[in-house]
Amino acid sequence: MTATALLDARAAQERPRPGVRLDSLTGLRFPAALAVLLFHSALPELPLFADRGVQEGYYHWLSQAGGLGVTFFFLLSGFVLTWSASAGDRPASFYRRRFVKILPLYYVTALLAVLVMHAGSVPWRDLASYLTMTQVWPPDYPLNFSVLAPGWSLATEAFFYLTFPLLVGLVVGRGTRRAATVLAVSVLAVVAVPLVATLLPEGSQRLSNEPDVSGLQYWFAYVLPLTRLPDFGVGMALAVLVRGDALPRLSLRWSFAALAGAYVLALSAPVLLAQRAVLVVPCALIIAAAAQRDLAGRPSVWRARPLRWLGEVSFAFYLLHFIVLDALDVHVLHGPTDSVAAAVAYLLGAVALTVLGAGALYHWVEMPLVRAYGGRTVRGLRPRRSIESPAVRASGEPIGPTSVRSVLLPGPREVALVQRPAPVPGQGDLLVRVRLLGLCGTDLGFYDGSSSYLHDGLASYPFVPGHEWTGEVVAVGADVDDAWVGRRVAGHNIRACGRCEHCAARRITHSTVVAVPDALSDTSAALLEPASAAVHAMHRVDVRAVDRVAVVGAGTLGLVAAQAARARGADVLVVEPRKEVSAIGLAASGGRVAQLGTPHHAVDGVPVADLVVRDLSVVGVLSGVGHWEELVDLVVAGHVDLDAMVDRVVPLEDVRSAYERLADPLRVRPKVLLDFMAHPTTDLS
Repeated sequence: MTATALLDARAAQERPRPGVRLDSLTGLRFPAALAVLLFHSALPELPLFADRGVQEGYYHWLSQAGGLGVTFFFLLSGFVLTWSASAGDRPASFYRRRFVKILPLYYVTALLAVLVMHAGSVPWRDLASYLTMTQVWPPDYPLNFSVLAPGWSLATEAFFYLTFPLLVGLVVGRGTRRAATVLAVSVLAVVAVPLVATLLPEGSQRLSNEPDVSGLQYWFAYVLPLTRLPDFGVGMALAVLVRGDALPRLSLRWSFAALAGAYVLALSAPVLLAQRAVLVVPCALIIAAAAQRDLAGRPSVWRARPLRWLGEVSFAFYLLHFIVLDALDVHVLHGPTDSVAAAVAYLLGAVALTVLGAGALYHWVEMPLVRAYGGRTVRGLRPRRSIESPAVRASGEPIGPTSVRSVLLPGPREVALVQRPAPVPGQGDLLVRVRLLGLCGTDLGFYDGSSSYLHDGLASYPFVPGHEWTGEVVAVGADVDDAWVGRRVAGHNIRACGRCEHCAARRITHSTVVAVPDALSDTSAALLEPASAAVHAMHRVDVRAVDRVAVVGAGTLGLVAAQAARARGADVLVVEPRKEVSAIGLAASGGRVAQLGTPHHAVDGVPVADLVVRDLSVVGVLSGVGHWEELVDLVVAGHVDLDAMVDRVVPLEDVRSAYERLADPLRVRPKVLLDFMAHPTTDLS
């Protein structure tokens, strides 16, 4: 099948998402969930230590961990939802995706809680409130945390989701000044809420872990969805500011230091103020700093594959951990202990069992339902949709947008954005909304007029560039499985027949489009096309562990080739700056040379005699078609880091600056990407 790349102009202007996966934010989810587990392990309801003084000290140091985790999650929710919001998305579609993700695990863990913690007996009022996610609205402290204590925050998040389609229009698309105002107002509201709560009557309910605080005050300051909405607003505003590059560069290390200092301060602050306000700014700094780091392609331990996986299962971990703590306390630890070793074993066992259970729930409950019913489908909770014709849905509504924007090079050093009619997917076609487009040396040759394709008559102006891309399938033509709709994909530039000897030899595969796995960022996906050529080169010259490999040129192809060769166990030397075709001079007798990339001019002075006398083999490598699966495995396994290749991601409207950056000889990282989904860098307010 082939892919036609398109962009909905309205979505391009309004969709507030750079096409980069913020994997560090995923990795940070797990420590936030772990903080909540540690807080719950110190509660009086589940006392860990028999010695009262030790137990009180243990609780004191963990007393703010629960509030920290919940605050982080509320901010992160606002950030992520705003970051990924789609201008053309309807509220019904948004609600479906969010509730398909949270409700199944919410109900499954509620059932486990009823069976394990409550021996099958829960008051009907409590159960009905929990199942309808209304337990957080009455000022009733026992009801707020009934059935399964962590569930209250999901009920509060449900209110955030319900109001999000309205809120996003007030924050997004109105410039960074509006976002800065929303951020300031939201932070002030977070601080004001606990102060207002102290003015409320105390009532008869008291907190078991904080007897100086009344249930009514705690409900108003900590539980009530309306008063927690400012946390969500902080996250939303941050997303707009980070996307608009309106914040100074933040240090993730110093943000964590600020969090540590604020946590110590919170330990001695009034309870309501500590759990609601003291930690909100450090949490915001960490989220923004981590997002900036991912956008810039800087290294981040939080993007490591194990941490990303733990982050992905953190939602299940968050809901399950209280059940595991209770079960281990009752059936294994048998109450408080005087043994530090037993307490440590209890905590480690609780974490390990919760991780295992969360992994099972994630892989067997959460993700199957999200994949089946959470995609951007056309009608209701249906994992498939039917297309009666390539151009029209059953309702008569056209598939996809009606127009797209393209980059056009009218002549040397001329660049423009043009509006074109949207293509219609024909038989066997996919229609893809481009997220990121990579610019390479070939594109620079077309921009400055030096391309050998132009000089050889193989291409001419006006020219539409773009052959390294990733995006999302928005429609399919006849004879294509509807399951492709909503998938992230990347594409080859060669249409295979599937019948010739080249296809049989895997020099070309049968499919032009490949699905991008969840483990890959958008930036990595956009670089699959060029990077696959480097993997192909490893096969063409048969790199093995006993080889010593010199890579001449530290561009994208060279750096990927170096990593791929190292993954095979070879010793690798990277040479930069380079002299044209110096690879032949570096090769040992009997050596093998692969030429990647197309020079923009003829290369003279090739020492042909050396090729003969030293018995050298020289091969040209056009592309990596047929080697994408191997490349994806290398990236997922961490052997090849494609994100580190990216110098910067530039909004489509700033395409000229992207080309100028690509031509900058002082540029350290080789790749510049065009972001089809981001706003212009200018302030639209």
